[in-house]
Amino acid sequence: MDGFSNRATALFNGPIGVVLFLTALTSPSLTLAATLTVNTSDDAIAADGMCSLREAIINANNNNQTGSADCIAGESALPDVIRFAESINSSPIVLSLTGTNENDAETGDLDISASLIIKGNGASSETVIDGNSTDRVFEIRNDADVQLLDLTVTNGGSVTLGAGIYVSSGRLTMQDARVSSNLIEVNSGSGSGAGIHSLGNLFLTRVSIQANEIDASETDTVFGYGAGIYVGNGGTLSLITSVVEDNLITTVNGSAHGGGLYIYPNVGATTGVSSSVFSGNQVIVNGTGAASGGGIYHRAGNLGIARGVFVNNRVTKTSSGGSSATGGAIAAIDPLSMSNSTISGNRVEGIDYAGGGGLLATDSAVLTNVTITQNAIQADPTVFADGGGVRIILGGLDMTNSIIAGNTSTSESPDCSGNIVSSGYNLIGNNADCTYTAGTGDIVGDVNGGGAAVNPILGTLAANGGEISIGDDLVPMLTHAPQPGSPAIDSGDPLAPGSVGTCSSIDQLGFGRAIDGDGDGVEICDIGAVEFREELIQDTGSGGGSSDSESGGGSGGGGALSPFLMLAGLLVAIRRRFSRAHT
Repeated sequence: MDGFSNRATALFNGPIGVVLFLTALTSPSLTLAATLTVNTSDDAIAADGMCSLREAIINANNNNQTGSADCIAGESALPDVIRFAESINSSPIVLSLTGTNENDAETGDLDISASLIIKGNGASSETVIDGNSTDRVFEIRNDADVQLLDLTVTNGGSVTLGAGIYVSSGRLTMQDARVSSNLIEVNSGSGSGAGIHSLGNLFLTRVSIQANEIDASETDTVFGYGAGIYVGNGGTLSLITSVVEDNLITTVNGSAHGGGLYIYPNVGATTGVSSSVFSGNQVIVNGTGAASGGGIYHRAGNLGIARGVFVNNRVTKTSSGGSSATGGAIAAIDPLSMSNSTISGNRVEGIDYAGGGGLLATDSAVLTNVTITQNAIQADPTVFADGGGVRIILGGLDMTNSIIAGNTSTSESPDCSGNIVSSGYNLIGNNADCTYTAGTGDIVGDVNGGGAAVNPILGTLAANGGEISIGDDLVPMLTHAPQPGSPAIDSGDPLAPGSVGTCSSIDQLGFGRAIDGDGDGVEICDIGAVEFREELIQDTGSGGGSSDSESGGGSGGGGALSPFLMLAGLLVAIRRRFSRAHT
């Protein structure tokens, strides 16, 4: 997996301070208590000599054989383990015992009320739990500590909260798993978390959250929040080496926020995203409601993102009147910190006001070694389209060693809009209509001053090294590598990265920084998410200047380090920058 670690991530609190929060997510021991083996794919409660998943869960919940004597009893001292016989591999368990508003796992969804480990035989097709579109698949209750490993949760429906999984309290850990194709069709009020709706603590490692949907397209003034994942008040989230893709919210006049992820935990809570991909997520409003956060809508707390990939997420508002369309990849209402990440090919389309084709931030935000390019705003030519790359409202953006260039807008400010303060060594392609306070070593296309825009000369979006493995799928970490002649090469902080300078010690792909990219004999880190390496040179003539978003190139390999090492170095750099700024 190119060096990506199973271990935890660092979470950042924003420019007022930095908190290092590490969660070790190693494979759990499966010899803790009773081990119940499911040997049928039937969804049954019957004395038939076979142990079904439903019977096993009831026995584990109650520490007896009330589900069925065909399964052994659960034990109370330690979490029980449910396994699956290989004889039922590739035979989906379809929940056919229908019945709603029942919380003992006897009908409808599988209610888990005691700490439990459910260990499948593989998420690709071996162990699939199918909700049959009649209820959600799992509900976690009673502060249970639950682990779902090596399986797929799919086809949940007929609820408005958590069609795949609903965590009403407790803790859910998922690893090497999929939550896919769960659907909320809502006719009144709101729907949230079609994949996962969590009010507890959520830890996801090597998990695919894919093609989950909130559909309110047939009903007026219904709201949608977090088609992939919804984290509500009291909840927390750690998302590591995971993929959130192709999730969708569609509403009419109700607002839609967070196609991939909606974050609304307690004030002050920290959400961490590390080495993860957000791709192809969408929010669509066909009326007067607001549309925001194609990939992520960050409503409360502190959001830290390290080695994130945000590509081809969309926010669309098709009708005029009322509200805006903003934040193609990310809409951050509370503090955001982001490092070694790429935001590319995201788009906001709106009839009325549209802002932040890549990033919208309305509170403080910090970017370190981030590349924001090829994002776009498309709006009616008669209305304002603001910040094709980034739009900053109310608060400010503090950035260092980062690129904002090559973005587009149908109106003002193709690259940036709002109050941006440099902590040094950034590349701004076009500062038109951007309130930008330049810092040491900045490269700025001073269009405001009558100058020309700067071409960052980046390669096309490509698999330059690093991938996420989930089941049989390998998802590349797509990035834009600087090409020969790029002004970003050797233009970062000249001090040694990590313990001295503000550059991260390693880049987004896990390779060491501060190599001699321009051949002058001096090792200086590059600006942006990816360090120049000769093997990343693309055969595109002049290097293309980031003029399109076609994928290309090989998967690369080698040299990647764990998110822990990269983030630990970045922590030092950010602390140093803040101490410099406040002394």
